[in-house]
Amino acid sequence: MKIIYYNILGMKVFLVFLTFFLVTSCGFHNKKVVEYNKFPKEYCLSADSVSTKAIYDNVFVDFTDNMLIVSSFKADTMLHFYSAPSLNYEFCSGVRGRSSNEIQSFPSFCHTTTNNLYVRGFTETSIRKFSISGNGLNEQGRYKLFLSEVPNDMYIVKDSLLYYNDLTNMEVKSYNILKQKYCSKWRLSDLYNNSRDALIGNLCVNDSLTIYAFQYKREIIILRTSDLSYIKTVKWDYDNQDDIIETPNVLKTLFYTYGISTANYFYLLYRGSKPNEKNPHFCIEVYDKTVTPICSYRLDRKIFKFVVDENNGFIYGFGESDAHIYKYKLPTT
Repeated sequence: MKIIYYNILGMKVFLVFLTFFLVTSCGFHNKKVVEYNKFPKEYCLSADSVSTKAIYDNVFVDFTDNMLIVSSFKADTMLHFYSAPSLNYEFCSGVRGRSSNEIQSFPSFCHTTTNNLYVRGFTETSIRKFSISGNGLNEQGRYKLFLSEVPNDMYIVKDSLLYYNDLTNMEVKSYNILKQKYCSKWRLSDLYNNSRDALIGNLCVNDSLTIYAFQYKREIIILRTSDLSYIKTVKWDYDNQDDIIETPNVLKTLFYTYGISTANYFYLLYRGSKPNEKNPHFCIEVYDKTVTPICSYRLDRKIFKFVVDENNGFIYGFGESDAHIYKYKLPTT
């Protein structure tokens, strides 16, 4: 009986080690990968150029209530508004200063699928909610932030939940702005055993799904927005460059460098080139609400940030020049 007991015990130990080996060799937390190699449709788009009517840096952009909003650090008035689809310059707001109603920090936006405008920057530790009325802003609310890190790629869901990219800890997080407390978080290290630089990416969020598109990998993580639980990974055929990410003076291929989400679609700026390459062909990839590829728009020039005007059928983007907005008409078929 003792011999049988030890054999059974040895078999249990063997099975434990076998299970550990299989889990660690196949990835963390049962990574589920869906692979694609081609978009169903591809289009080539040519841009019209519209003057910005001002000289400023266009670091952050947003689109809400049929308005393109551009933030500027160089100008004394830091929020600039253009009506769509004409892109006529309508008004500016948000004076730089130190008083309670002035912008004390660089203004950035929390994207949302509603017609509200959320601005972080009147102070570094708060968000203000506005509606756009005529040639001005009507304040709808102020929310204190008690965050231990700087939020990037911010989204507001259901007028209460702030989702953001924590590039310090390489985590995706949600925070309730009404109750002023953290809700959920997801660590990139749950799936990847890479260096921090290899995990840099862009966050896009809607009411149902949250995606994280990597800068140095042609891969997209899909999470459930409600609790930031992992669903699957979308992966394209690409040359993995993890082994050179930390090598100095070596240029790396950039894949996804910007993105935006709407109620039903995800739009990702795909570069697929190194920073020094001449005449790179930037694309905007479009995915539906399940992150299934829909189409790809090949652009005739470089852009680095953009918004999507689905009602009027345009993409508005900024490139290397601060003097112009690039306006792309989307195909109707």
